[in-house]
Amino acid sequence: KTNRSLTSLDLSSCSIGNEGGIELGRGLAENSTIEYLFLGKNSLGSGSDASFFAVGVSANQSLRTLHVSGNGLAAAGDVDVWGKSIADALSNNSTLRRVDLSNNSLSDPSILDAVSTARSSIEYFDLSDNIIECISIETQLVLAKRLSSAMELDLSLNPLSSPPLGRLADHSNLKSYLSLLASEKTAVTRIRLMVLGYGGVGKSTFCRAVTSDHNVSDFHSTLVPVHEWDVERLVDWARRLGTSWSGDAARLIVDECVTGKDLTKFIDTNDHGDDINTFPPSKLLLNLCSSKYPSVDGDKFAKAITALTAKGYLSTVGAVKVEGAIDLENGTLISLVDFAGQVEFLVSHQLLLSSMHTLCMVIQPAPSFGKSDHRHSRSWDYW
Repeated sequence: KTNRSLTSLDLSSCSIGNEGGIELGRGLAENSTIEYLFLGKNSLGSGSDASFFAVGVSANQSLRTLHVSGNGLAAAGDVDVWGKSIADALSNNSTLRRVDLSNNSLSDPSILDAVSTARSSIEYFDLSDNIIECISIETQLVLAKRLSSAMELDLSLNPLSSPPLGRLADHSNLKSYLSLLASEKTAVTRIRLMVLGYGGVGKSTFCRAVTSDHNVSDFHSTLVPVHEWDVERLVDWARRLGTSWSGDAARLIVDECVTGKDLTKFIDTNDHGDDINTFPPSKLLLNLCSSKYPSVDGDKFAKAITALTAKGYLSTVGAVKVEGAIDLENGTLISLVDFAGQVEFLVSHQLLLSSMHTLCMVIQPAPSFGKSDHRHSRSWDYW
């Protein structure tokens, strides 16, 4: 409190504890000469009294460097006393230039809000190896401006999820997020959007609609059940099978004027052999393949028809990169990946959604909410 000559003090690894931190805070509040303070690995967070920050750092107006890493400043219970006290101290202190709060299990994003609006001209701020998960778009935009000039911020080893998620992912926040990406020193020019959702909710239709030059309303018909499909819709499905004989299968559909309600004529529903989920080709299909469309594999075509009629809607297998992209006004291209929504493919989602820089969209029909008997009920919970 009374020393007027000490400018640097290193008390790292001295087992100061929470009570010692309280006393240091009281002294720091009245000291006007200390500029460099090192308190790493002292278990300051062994108690819930955050006076060191709330009283000491907040009031001190001489401190330039503060090193408080490895002190276990984790939240205890529902109230994050340490996070709030640190944020308040950063807002009140006007002299700090370098701060190290790494490895403290900090989770309160308000600390970053305070950094972005701090009175002091912070040059270096280390928040690495903590458990911060989300940073608001507003804070990211402010920090982006500060980081492009004089401040260095370390957020490594935090489980960050940068894109706005859930209800926060509205038009305004997503637009701000894209602006943030475009304003970085190395601007992001390509974004991959992973489209997720339960089977049959319209993911593939959405992907095709947003990457097509046609009017979006042209794709409304793709949401109708298979038994109502017309010839044109079936031709599009056949061409998307991705086989060497897809073109001839599409020609068969056109020549024979096949519609959705006719599909069951091409499979023998009375004979499923050893596979209860697959029907063999009917005599009609076998005759057409042998006489007019020899390149078409009757067994595989029948299997595809069986899967289509069983689901009742167009389904994706695995994960498919969508042809085309969304071209934003600023030159950024967004490519899409369409994920299969059936239960058997859900494990692939976990394998492919490992990047923190991937935007995710989950599409689910609103009527399923609150209806336990709906086939999509609670499907949101998985993601």
